[in-house]
Amino acid sequence: MRTLLLLRHAKAEPEDSADHDHARKLTKRGRADAETVGTRLKSLRAVPAAIISSTAARARGTAEIFAEASGFPGKIALRDDLYLAPPSTYIEVLRGWPDDEESVMIVGHNPGIEELLSKLLGEDRWMQTAALARLTVPWKSWSDASVSAGSTLIDLWRPPHD
Repeated sequence: MRTLLLLRHAKAEPEDSADHDHARKLTKRGRADAETVGTRLKSLRAVPAAIISSTAARARGTAEIFAEASGFPGKIALRDDLYLAPPSTYIEVLRGWPDDEESVMIVGHNPGIEELLSKLLGEDRWMQTAALARLTVPWKSWSDASVSAGSTLIDLWRPPHD
């Protein structure tokens, strides 16, 4: 069994605050929430072995703040294809991931990340900004990743607002 963590990017500036959607940065609350998620996983001793993030400023910022707060020692893998991606793209990224890392976090966007969680669990789940789902997936290898149900939710944490 492997552990997959799905983190929706934290609260971002309004759409009209940047030249284009990809450049939207985190708000003050978003930065605080990303830090809270990082310290929470550090305290649970559940920091992932790898972090993969969309290249959008709000997702990248969430991943970077999380990494610092959690003590994540590695390098964040940035992926252009995760920007506003459907569940199938998240799965394709995981299929190419090295098997020596048992736990992987993906930082992405709605609706794709929420749809992925719902498909993996076989039931609808809502992910507000900075929501973190931690689940065990039934894949022996990351190359076995699929959008079919069968994963088990360890916990779904949401910031105390929104």
